[in-house]
Amino acid sequence: MSSRNSCTLLLAFLLAGCASNPFRSKNPAPSELETLKAKVLALEQQVTEHEVEINGLRTEVARLGAAKSGAQIGGAPPKAAAPAAPTDPSGRLNDGVKPNSTKGGIEVRELTPTPPAAASPGPAPHDQEALSGEMQDLYDHGLALYQDRQFAESEAVFQQFLNRYPNTELTDNAAYWIGESRYARQDWRGALAAFQNAVERQPQGNKVPDSLLKAGKCLERLGDIQGAKDLYDEVIRRFPGSSAATTAEERRSALP
Repeated sequence: MSSRNSCTLLLAFLLAGCASNPFRSKNPAPSELETLKAKVLALEQQVTEHEVEINGLRTEVARLGAAKSGAQIGGAPPKAAAPAAPTDPSGRLNDGVKPNSTKGGIEVRELTPTPPAAASPGPAPHDQEALSGEMQDLYDHGLALYQDRQFAESEAVFQQFLNRYPNTELTDNAAYWIGESRYARQDWRGALAAFQNAVERQPQGNKVPDSLLKAGKCLERLGDIQGAKDLYDEVIRRFPGSSAATTAEERRSALP
């Protein structure tokens, strides 16, 4: 039985239990239904994360097996792992973002370029090619799940991507799609945090305009109209002529 069917069966049992309890009303209260749905959604996400982790481990085992076979044939010594990306004392990557001021209940940040890191030796060309292929496959899997409207599963895969590849050219994209997955499930606060994370991870990344725009939409949903206006103004100012700026102008003019 699949993990989704298992979670669906669990929800059926929970609902049946609520219906058969003589001390409850015939129909469960809406708050109880929402609680049960939230529990089932959490279980589905946990199962999906475990499945993604298992698939990743299987891929890694297969890759190590192939590498071991090649080493036995060619006699090549094993290669050392590439050093981890540098972090600051708090454990976060140096993203070059510093707080500037607070407007309308949201912190407006001033973005500054991050100093270039010292060059360090990377993996051998064929190892880099294999790593790039695995990274792209995981990213494409998360995107396919989103396009199939499996939003919780998509978020879990993109979170797995961030855990495994915290500093790549696709990192801000993965953070952005986590925001989109939460936005599609009407988790406005969670989506806002994800879009802000996308900007902070790569302040000069290609997803910054869209992330700021969607963060403004989240603030609209949360009732922070002034905060939404501030973000729309920032998109218009920093990215003139872009599609994100055009949308920001339309939404800005429609606000009171």
